[in-house]
Amino acid sequence: MNKLFILLLSIVIFASCSKSKDIEVEPAEQKRPFVDFEAVPGDDPFTFDFKNNSKEYKKLEWRFGDDSVSYETTPKHIFASAGTFEVNLTAIAEDGSTAKKWSLLKLYRTVL
Repeated sequence: MNKLFILLLSIVIFASCSKSKDIEVEPAEQKRPFVDFEAVPGDDPFTFDFKNNSKEYKKLEWRFGDDSVSYETTPKHIFASAGTFEVNLTAIAEDGSTAKKWSLLKLYRTVL
């Protein structure tokens, strides 16, 4: 009787220790940022309004190619001299992913 009890107890324990099923969890959809901008000339040849057309971002970083940086959404920038400037816009999403766009801006000194 004792052996029968141990055998039944072993079967019950073995049956209750079955492997659990894996549960698949789909990750939340992460939207990558989209970055786009336009440089709109201002009242003089060195002033520009930068129109932000980006989407799905948490913060922005503008670099104007003259060692200046802005974190505004739609900054106005005045360049100090003529030249070729590489304007970069980086859009950073909530999850840390980034998108970048750059554009060359050529400014000429006007002679009257």
